[in-house]
Amino acid sequence: MCICRCLHPKLKSKSSVIPWIEIKCPMQTNGIDCGYFVMRFMKEIILANQDMILENVCITLEITNGDYKCKTYSKDKLVEVEEDWATFMVEYLRDYIAQRLTL
Repeated sequence: MCICRCLHPKLKSKSSVIPWIEIKCPMQTNGIDCGYFVMRFMKEIILANQDMILENVCITLEITNGDYKCKTYSKDKLVEVEEDWATFMVEYLRDYIAQRLTL
């Protein structure tokens, strides 16, 4: 509803302005992996079972030499997203086709 009000100036009021908070999260190092990074971050938020994203704490904590690092995701983490998405699509299409064949 807030987003709708922000997009329509006639409905806009001071109380409808969305307070955007910059969240520190893993960032891509190129110009093509943004979708995978977003999907990976969403997955980690859901798996962490948290009510909200902490502003200054990165959800992804990889231990490297005793320090926490969350600047970017490894290739393995991104491949995991690709595999999750491919598995979902294959199962969805299989169920969809099976349902169509029974009609």
